[in-house]
Amino acid sequence: MSDESVEKMILDSEEYITAARNPMPFINDDFKGIVPFFRNNLILIGSRTGGGKSLTVANMTYKLLKTKNKVTQKPYRILILSNEERNLDVYNRVSSLLKKTPYTNHSDF
Repeated sequence: MSDESVEKMILDSEEYITAARNPMPFINDDFKGIVPFFRNNLILIGSRTGGGKSLTVANMTYKLLKTKNKVTQKPYRILILSNEERNLDVYNRVSSLLKKTPYTNHSDF
């Protein structure tokens, strides 16, 4: 291995450890220390249709929108991939949390 490769691995490791020490807020404090939710870490949520995946993702997104990254002091960037909901539905679900209004029927939102 070249010295350059080793230096990159060390830097990547240090960035990963810094991210792990400064986790993002999960849905609530009950999950603190249980779910390793930090930058460079992928969270995959799976369940049957109607199992609460979209609600969980909306709550995670809402929590991240309400806080800033402890390291950069900037808002988190969030990427949501879904094979069941349209992007507008995800947006409306998160917006309803921000507006503190019920999200019961997405066709009426």
